[in-house]
Amino acid sequence: MATGFIPGVDVLAGSRVRPGGQCNLRKRWVVVNMTAAGKLKVLGISGSIRIASANSGLLRAAKELAPSDVEFEIADISRLPMFNLDLVDPDQPPEVVEFKEKVKSCDAIFFATPEYNFSMTPVLKNAIDWCSNNPNVLNEKPCTMGSCGGGGGGALGQLALRNALVFPNVHALNKPHLLIKLFDGSVQWDKETGDITDEKWRGRIQAQVVAFAVWARRINP
Repeated sequence: MATGFIPGVDVLAGSRVRPGGQCNLRKRWVVVNMTAAGKLKVLGISGSIRIASANSGLLRAAKELAPSDVEFEIADISRLPMFNLDLVDPDQPPEVVEFKEKVKSCDAIFFATPEYNFSMTPVLKNAIDWCSNNPNVLNEKPCTMGSCGGGGGGALGQLALRNALVFPNVHALNKPHLLIKLFDGSVQWDKETGDITDEKWRGRIQAQVVAFAVWARRINP
C-alpha cells in the first residue's frame, strides 16, 4: 500500500481511499507512489503567536498525524519585523532571510489562521508581505489552511488569507475545509497549551493533511 493514504478516510471532496492506495479523484482511480516520490516538505505557518494558541496546536496535530512520507516543520514568525520597504534594500533583516529560505525550500505550506475582525491576523499578513517581495518565494506553492475560531470557525480569516495569496500566485486547496468552532463547548482542547485533544477533530486534521499531501504532489511534482 502506498504510504500517505488511510483506508476509509474521506480525503478529497467526498472521495474515499481504498485498499491498495487508490483514491477516487474526479471519477478517476489513481495510484500515487508516495515513497518513490520522496519526502514532501511541508512548512506550517501559524497566524497566532500567543503561547497557548489553538491554531498553533492545530499545526502541531497536523505534524504529529502527517503521513510518514511528509516532513513537517513549523515556522516561527514572531521575530519578523513589520514589513517596511526601507528594510528591503540592500539587505533584508536576518530573521526575514531565514524565514524566506524556509518558505523557498519547502514543497507546500499549511496555514493555520485565527479570525480577527473578519480578517486574518496582522502577523500572518506581515509574513505574507515579506515572502511576496524581492523575491516572491511563495510563487506556485501549493497550500492548505485550517482555523480555530468562534461561531464561524475562522471562516472569514481563511477568506481573507485566500485573497492575500492570489497576487503571490499561491495555489490553495479548496476542499476539504477545516473550520474548528472552538468556543461553543463541543471541542476538547487544552487551554494551557493550545493542543487539540478532541479525537473527532484530530481525525479531521489528519484527513486534511493526508488530502493535502496527495494534492500537493500533483501541483508540485
